[in-house]
Formats: sequence, C-alpha cells, structure tokens
Amino acid sequence: MLDLTIHEDEISTSKRGGWVNLQCLNAALHLKHMIQNWQFDDELLEWVMQKMQQERGA
Repeated sequence: MLDLTIHEDEISTSKRGGWVNLQCLNAALHLKHMIQNWQFDDELLEWVMQKMQQERGA
C-alpha cells in the first residue's frame, strides 16, 4: 500500500493512499522523478517481527 502526503503543515494535512503495481511503484520512485522520504512506524515493525517469530516457533 502507498500513502502519499501531498500537503502538511502545523494546521492541516492532505494525504492520498492506494495500492500500486510493483513495477509502476519502482518506476515512479526513481530518483529522477521524486524525493524519497521513507518513514517507518517502529511500533508496527516491532509487532510484525514478534508475530513472525511466533509463527516460526509454532
């Protein structure tokens, strides 16, 4: 899933989200076309890692 922040300031935020094809995403994220600002949700990442470890142990 793709979540794009179109506008963000102290008062409001405009976002768009959706699903994309991997080849289209890779083409759109090429350095010639846009600035990449990757942000990770540490709590979600930790939850996913714990879930994966539980499934491996089962």
